[in-house]
Amino acid sequence: MLLVRASMVVGVLLFAVVTWWLHRQEGWTPMPTWEAMGMASYAVSAMALAGILVVRKLAFATRDRERLARLGIAGAALGEGAALFGGVYYFFTDDPSRMAIGLAVL
Repeated sequence: MLLVRASMVVGVLLFAVVTWWLHRQEGWTPMPTWEAMGMASYAVSAMALAGILVVRKLAFATRDRERLARLGIAGAALGEGAALFGGVYYFFTDDPSRMAIGLAVL
């Protein structure tokens, strides 16, 4: 389980590093700011956080180790989705703030 979660975090961080590196190349220009996508990233992060809280409540209520492992991966996947959505916003606009919010949720 720890290996799966670590792999998910490393994948998101690798996407951030590659995006940062690409933005430092000559000729790269950000796309126009997408306000709708920026607002959607807040909504995705909030929904992921709500989902994680539900998963956490279910995890505390269970005694089955297999179910606990599945719930842990489900919660991590919700956080990863929020971080990747913020990462796409960062990729297009060179504004890492939405990705930072997603990483905080992760």
